[in-house]
Amino acid sequence: MKNIGKKIVRTGVLLMLIFSVAFTTENVSTTMVQAASTRTKAMKAYKKFLKRGSFTTNYGRTYRIKGFTTIDINKDKVPELIIESVDESGISVFTYKKGKIRMLSDWIGQVWAWDKGGEYIEYNPSQKALVVRSHGGTGLSGYDLIQYKKGKMYTKLRINMSSYWLDGKVTRSCSYSKYNGNGKECSYKTYKKFNKQYFTGKKIRKYHFKKNTTANRNKLR
Repeated sequence: MKNIGKKIVRTGVLLMLIFSVAFTTENVSTTMVQAASTRTKAMKAYKKFLKRGSFTTNYGRTYRIKGFTTIDINKDKVPELIIESVDESGISVFTYKKGKIRMLSDWIGQVWAWDKGGEYIEYNPSQKALVVRSHGGTGLSGYDLIQYKKGKMYTKLRINMSSYWLDGKVTRSCSYSKYNGNGKECSYKTYKKFNKQYFTGKKIRKYHFKKNTTANRNKLR
């Protein structure tokens, strides 16, 4: 009887495990299908949006669309639409939520990065954040690390450096700020540390802006 009882218990546990795995697999599959469906809808909406050739902000400013790319900033399986405008090469960010395109920011900086593949924006996957280079004139440069959380864009970290010649040698002035806070002066060593940790290296990925043409819009998937 004891052996029979043990077999019944084991069989019950085994059935529970099978049911649990099957239920979990079904939930995961359903979530993946829903995410894929939302992504498809987002891409379709982005195509129509880009085809207009421009967009107007809530305060009335109109930007002409020069180029675009898509990056899943917060890793929710639905990419955000990153636009470079004709006017001053400004960078704007949009997302797709509840069946509509929503503007997250009309301006997070300007495009200051390019190579043989053209102009691009960068992304740090480990931080789930955009990397935006800044340039304030001769000798002034820096980076912004911009995250998308709880429906808003946040500057997690900003670093700046001003360099100039003084008495025959290069003099540097560096600063940083966190979470949209006030800037703090720092040493060049600290600047390089932040630069290496968050803004440069193999972990940083490039996303080239594609010209806003019919052929490129049709490649959105």
